[in-house]
Amino acid sequence: MTAESRKRCKGSKTGGGTKTIQSRRIAHPSLETTSLRKGHEFTSKVWAKHTSRVTGPDSYSSVITRIPLGRSHFNHVACSAAMEVRTEPNNRSATLFLPLEGSMSITVEGKPYRAAPGHPMFLPHRTAMEFSATPIESLLIEIPASALMAELRSHGALEDTLEAREWENGPKASSLVRFLEFLSADLMGALTPPPSHHLRRMEGLLLSTIAQSIVAERPAVALSTPMIGRMKVEELRAWIAEHLTTELTPAKIAAKTGITPRSLQKAFLRHYHTTLTSYLLDLRLEAVRGELRTSRKSGGISEIALRYQFHHLGRFSQAYRKKFGELPSATLTRSVKNGR
Repeated sequence: MTAESRKRCKGSKTGGGTKTIQSRRIAHPSLETTSLRKGHEFTSKVWAKHTSRVTGPDSYSSVITRIPLGRSHFNHVACSAAMEVRTEPNNRSATLFLPLEGSMSITVEGKPYRAAPGHPMFLPHRTAMEFSATPIESLLIEIPASALMAELRSHGALEDTLEAREWENGPKASSLVRFLEFLSADLMGALTPPPSHHLRRMEGLLLSTIAQSIVAERPAVALSTPMIGRMKVEELRAWIAEHLTTELTPAKIAAKTGITPRSLQKAFLRHYHTTLTSYLLDLRLEAVRGELRTSRKSGGISEIALRYQFHHLGRFSQAYRKKFGELPSATLTRSVKNGR
């Protein structure tokens, strides 16, 4: 564990050896304890029922930070002792494990799995497991199975069931690991409670990242075409690119796909990992830059910007400079100079 985790795990005993605290970051109970019994009582309330025992020489202490993330839950767990745990099935949620320090040896239906830094492991719902863990600091993410299955279908997966799996260190694991580490830093480092819309967005990104990792891990599984409403994802991407010079409101695009504007916004977070507004802004800025870089005459910046629906030229220049590190006039001047 990190020095900070060790420091927190050495928390003083109060009464029965347990202190339940309110995180200063969010109004949700966390646990800090040196009592295995009290720790077990707490975890049995929030996770699947289980039995546990200490197997190593180190004394037991545990710190759990539990944060609601929309319908999912983010958990940061630090335990100072080696443990053996046997769980009953969790009928509603799948679980994703990513140790930050230490490791877990997990058995699911007689098959061995491993979770370690850079090596996440996924446990589907309705599945019991046994695991032994070293002293550990780990992320534990609970995801509603129904939401994950819907996300998988939106990514083209035809599977009706989820299976236990692990991602070994490598390209297939790296994107999932990076996102979980980013999520941990975002939630654990917040000094004030994150707004609910931020938590819902993080959950959307979490579901999308996990679904993509599962689909990428099983390329042999039959896939359908990812859809946004009645349109294929790539079909919608091409349609938007062809209509950048027209007014593209959320209502207009939603009507094109046959879904509501709210569902459209969620779909963009899921498939493109950004909002519809940001997606359109980036595409239009790239289109303007493309025209400026091929232009061989000075002037015309306002005309090009207005054609791509930038009606506030001051804000356009600011957005352009933020994205490309230079003003539109600098791009055009260089293009004209190179064309002479």
